[in-house]
Amino acid sequence: MNQLAEIEKHILGASIAKKKPMEDSANEYKNKITIMNLNIQSGAKKYVQLEHLLAERKVDIVCLNEHWMGAEQLKAYHVQHYVIGAFHCRTDRRGGGVLTLVRDNYHVVAMDEINLMSVDVHAEIAFVRIEMINTIIGSVYRSLHGDIDVFKETMYNGLSIATTKFHKSRVCLAGDFNIDFSQKSRIKTDILELFSAFGLENIFTESSRIGASSATCIDNVFVSDIDKDSNQLTIETHISDHLGFVSDIDKDSNQLTIETHISDHLGQIITMHIPRRIPENGVDMVLAVRNISDLQTYLFFKYVA
Repeated sequence: MNQLAEIEKHILGASIAKKKPMEDSANEYKNKITIMNLNIQSGAKKYVQLEHLLAERKVDIVCLNEHWMGAEQLKAYHVQHYVIGAFHCRTDRRGGGVLTLVRDNYHVVAMDEINLMSVDVHAEIAFVRIEMINTIIGSVYRSLHGDIDVFKETMYNGLSIATTKFHKSRVCLAGDFNIDFSQKSRIKTDILELFSAFGLENIFTESSRIGASSATCIDNVFVSDIDKDSNQLTIETHISDHLGFVSDIDKDSNQLTIETHISDHLGQIITMHIPRRIPENGVDMVLAVRNISDLQTYLFFKYVA
C-alpha cells in the first residue's frame, strides 16, 4: 500500500471512529436531502466558517472544490457532525483538490475504482455512494487550464462504472467545471451532451462567480432523477469569491433504467444502463463504437436530442 493510500485509509477510518451522529438531527427525518456545492479556496483556513454555514443550511452532503490541502493536512481536518466520504489531493503541485463531506448519520462508501481515475488539474474527482438513499455523489473540479478531452474521458469512464454497477442509483455531480454554462460554446455543448447521455441534467443557470466586470456560471450541480419541484438556491457564503449552490432532492430515488447492449470495435459486448426516458427501441441495440466521442455523439443524438 502506497503512502497516499495509507493516509486515505487513516483519514476515512478515523473520521468514522471519531464522530458520533447528532442526537437530534434536523435532517434525519426529512423527505429531502440537501446538497451544497462550494469552491472554498482553502478549506484548512475556513473550516469554522464552513461549520457555521452547514449548520445554518442543514446540509446533508457538501462537495468542496479547491480545498488546497495535502493528504497530511486532511488527517487533522474535522468539520463537526460530518465525515470525509472521499477526497482528492494534488500530488505534485499546490492548490486544487476536491472533498466530499457527508453528515455522520449516513453510512458512506468511497468509490475508489472511480476516484483513482483523478488527474491533477484536468479532472479531480471524489465519488461516494450512500446506500440508504440509493445515491452516488461526485465532487468534481477542473482547472481553467485543464485539458477538456482528458476531463471528458475521465468523466465518461467514471460515470460508466457508476451507472453500470449501480444502475438503479441516482447520480449527482457537483463542482467547479470552469466552463461557463450561461454562454454558448462548443465545450459547454460537449459536456452537456456527455452528461445527458447518462441521464444527468444541470440544475443551475445562475452566475456563481461575479466580478467587477463579469459574471459566469462555472459551478454547477448535475442530477439524474431530479424532482422538478425540488428547491434550488444560490447563496452568498462570504467564504470565497464563488457563490454556493444548494439543492434539495428526494431521499427516495425512483431511477428507472433499461439495459442496452453495445458492441465495441473488437466485437465485445458492453452492457450499459441508460435512463428509462430513452425509447424502448433502445433495448438490445448493437453499435460499432470506435471511440468515446462516437459513443457520446450516438447516445446523444439517438436518445436525448
